Amino acid sequence: MKILKHKLFLPVSVLTLIIIGGVSFFLLGQAEEKGKLKTFSRDFTEYQRLVSEVSVSALLPIVDYSKDKCAEDYCGKDNFFSYVQKSIDFQETNSYRAKNAQLATDNYTLNQDLLDRFDSKNSDLDMQVARMLELSSSIKDSGNREVAMSIVKDMRSLQAIYEKLRINEFSIFAVQRELLEKLVKENGVIPDLAFLKKGGETISKLREDQEEMFNQANKLKQEIEDQFSVYKGKNGL
Repeated sequence: MKILKHKLFLPVSVLTLIIIGGVSFFLLGQAEEKGKLKTFSRDFTEYQRLVSEVSVSALLPIVDYSKDKCAEDYCGKDNFFSYVQKSIDFQETNSYRAKNAQLATDNYTLNQDLLDRFDSKNSDLDMQVARMLELSSSIKDSGNREVAMSIVKDMRSLQAIYEKLRINEFSIFAVQRELLEKLVKENGVIPDLAFLKKGGETISKLREDQEEMFNQANKLKQEIEDQFSVYKGKNGL
């Protein structure tokens, strides 16, 4: 006795729905992935804007604008830096040095405001990098995810360099203010050579570190831009 084997056939309409559903799911996933890549690209544009602001903010506290001409109120006027120079003029009188040391101390407010601005801008950059890290880790394609996360890793390194720069600039001001306070207290009498030598060596080392950090930041900024150009070209963004 033969056992009849029956094949199960699905109606054509059901097969069509399954195929369409599968294709739709695939296309939806592709669209979602493309959307993430485009979002990463838009976020990078915002990152570039923030980096530009941080770069400027990093320079403002350490540039002497007393002899420059510009639209800002503090340009072309005596400021912290020019008063510091006058306060350590060995050719002048004690009263002259004391007066300018006090003026430098009084004008430090602007420098502190600029340091606070630097801190605020770098915090904005930090938050932007955090958002991009979360987005890059959600990219499904391993190749694109690896490149995106590599870019964000370098962004994080750059943001960390700027934070070290802010601390560096604050440290230089701290040494200068110590000298100024001593000059004011001693009515302009030049401190002993050991004190001056120690302060000078400290500032010299801090400025060497500062220059190195600016060089590192500029190099890393370019590397990030180069990586993103490759990423953008590969994905047709």
